[in-house]
Parts: sequence; structure tokens; C-alpha cells
Amino acid sequence: MTGASDELVLAVDCGTQSVRALIVDLKGNIVAKRQRALDAYTATQEGWLEHDAEAFWTASAAVCRGVFNERPDLKPRVKGMAVTTQRGSLTLVDQSGKPLRPFIIWLDQRRAHRSPSIPAWWRLAFIAARVSGTVDHLVKEAELNWIAEHEPERASRAPTRRSWCRAGSTTG
Repeated sequence: MTGASDELVLAVDCGTQSVRALIVDLKGNIVAKRQRALDAYTATQEGWLEHDAEAFWTASAAVCRGVFNERPDLKPRVKGMAVTTQRGSLTLVDQSGKPLRPFIIWLDQRRAHRSPSIPAWWRLAFIAARVSGTVDHLVKEAELNWIAEHEPERASRAPTRRSWCRAGSTTG
């Protein structure tokens, strides 16, 4: 049995430009690492920025395999995993976890024109708290609302809202 001082954490960081796998001890020291650059994101229209969803999963799997191939002695000591991703980046997945569209990444500037309906009691609460304008602004900025407005057929094929990284790591 290993002691707490032997335990490690695998951290996977999915960034805008690369994906990294780090194996870290409980004091925060990096014991091993691997990084893979991602292809550039695409801009099919001005202000739009997207990235291939499969590329994130492929790179994540590759860096994890690579770090353990390089240091197989560390694998049995890993007792936990942490995943970090870009804030505000979104893709839709189908029932099997397959992406239905590229990621809309956090730098994307598209916005929904309509706000989905909010129950009356929430709307009253936002008015009472004097935040209804802020809530309306944030709702229009939500990537999922843009997809629902402009790609309803894709939105209807996404039965759940779950993390793409979590979906891949638990089903693939």
C-alpha cells in the first residue's frame, strides 16, 4: 500500500493553443508532463471562433498516454484526476457522446438575438434585485442560446448537457 506522500494527481489542461497532461504530487510539484499543440481555431465568419471538438479529445488522450508511456511507474500511484478547460467554450454532444458541431471557443463574439423565456417568478426576482438588464445581457451571450436560435436541429439532437472532456473520459 502506498502512503499519502506517494500519491499523485493527473491534471489535464485543455487550453486554446494546446493540451497538457501533468502528473503532480500532493505538494504541487510537477513529476511528469506532456504537451501537444492544437491546430489553429477557425473563423468561418468575422467574430466567430471555433475549434474541432475531436481534436481536444485526441490530444487529451495522446498526452495522457504519452506521459504514462514515458513514466509507466507513475500510473499506479495516480489516485485522482483534474480537468481544466477553457471558460465559456461549448460544443453539443449526441446520446453517444459524439460532438455535433465544433467548439465555440471563449473568444467567439456571436450573440443570440432573442432571450429564451424565463419563468415569471424569476423575472420578478431579477427586477426586484435590479439585475434584469444584466441577466438579459448574459442570457444573450450564452453560446447555447445562440445554437438554439441558429442551429435548432443540432440543439434538438443533444439530449444532455455535460462536459465534453468528462463525456470522453468516461465513455471512450
